[in-house]
Formats: sequence, structure tokens, C-alpha cells
Amino acid sequence: MTAADAIDEVDQKMVTLTEAMLGYSILVNGEIAGAIEGVPGDLEHITVEMP
Repeated sequence: MTAADAIDEVDQKMVTLTEAMLGYSILVNGEIAGAIEGVPGDLEHITVEMP
């Protein structure tokens, strides 16, 4: 289990988008939690479900 697995809801300040090959990686406290393909616009809410 990783730290991201234990988090159900995060503050926006904890989420970072970093450029990846086909879009962006979603980081929560510096740990990869998901990805966005393409270029994100103005996101108000996003849900990432771990496999």
C-alpha cells in the first residue's frame, strides 16, 4: 500500500500536474495517482480510481 492508496479526498494544494509523454501525470503529495491524456482545461473536479 502506498500513501496515495490511503487518501480518499485531497486538498487542491496537494495535487500537482507534471508534463508527461501524452499529457500530464497527476501527483498527490509527490506520488503518482493517475494521468490526463491531452491538455487539461479548467478542471473543477476529477476522480482518480486506483487499479
